[in-house]
Order: sequence, then C-alpha cells, then structure tokens
Amino acid sequence: MRDSETRQRAALYTMLMLMQIVTLLEFYKRYISFLTRAPYTNKTNERNEILRRMYTESDTYCHEQLRMNRSIFHRLCAQLRGYGLVDGRHVKVEEQVAMFLHTVGHDLRIRNSVFQFYRSGETISRYFHLVLESLLRLYRDV
Repeated sequence: MRDSETRQRAALYTMLMLMQIVTLLEFYKRYISFLTRAPYTNKTNERNEILRRMYTESDTYCHEQLRMNRSIFHRLCAQLRGYGLVDGRHVKVEEQVAMFLHTVGHDLRIRNSVFQFYRSGETISRYFHLVLESLLRLYRDV
C-alpha cells in the first residue's frame, strides 16, 4: 500500500514540476519579447566610412589619425605590397597599414583598436604583425 502511494505522490510531484517549468518557459518567452534591443549596427559600413575618412577625406584628418599625409600613406601601402603584404580575404592592405599606423602612432594597445576598426583583437594582432614583418623587410633594403 505504501509503495503505491509513494509512486502516486512521486508522479504527482513530477507533474507539478513539469507544469511549473512549462509556465516559467511561457513567462520567459513573453518577457524576452518585451525587452528592448539595441539597434543593429552595420559594422562593415561603419568600418568603411571610418577608413574612407581616415585615408581619403583630407590630409589633416589622415595626419591626425595615421601620422602621415594621404600621398605618403598610399605610397607606403604600394611599397609594402612589393614586400609581400597582400590583401586578406576581408582586410585590404590599406586597412592593415592603417590599423598598424593608428596603433603605433597613438601608442595604443590592440584592444583599443578593436573599437576604432570594428575588428576582433585577433584580426588586428594578426595584421599588425604582418605589416610589421613587411616593414622589417623594407627596412633591410633601405
């Protein structure tokens, strides 16, 4: 007798717990739908706009951000292409050099450049080192 009562109670408690879980899940789904979300930011467009301003808009802004004027910047990019720096799948040589110059020119850590260029720290670090290697190859020939 006691064994069957224990089983019935266990089944009853299990059903009550399942009903509570279903109720909580429904409440959670409704609660989540009321939360306000941050507006979507198209990071590619933001990044392209920052880069466009950085090395095509004006010599003053280019000098403030990259510590050199536009013509010198583009000549440096062309020279580094000759020393083995190539466009990545998503990152052009100009952006690679801009990330390097901005980081070095402002004495920043890579994690600070993450917000400026909308790239991950790993991506910025990888291209920073590729540009540095190309600059060292250029230095050997100068």
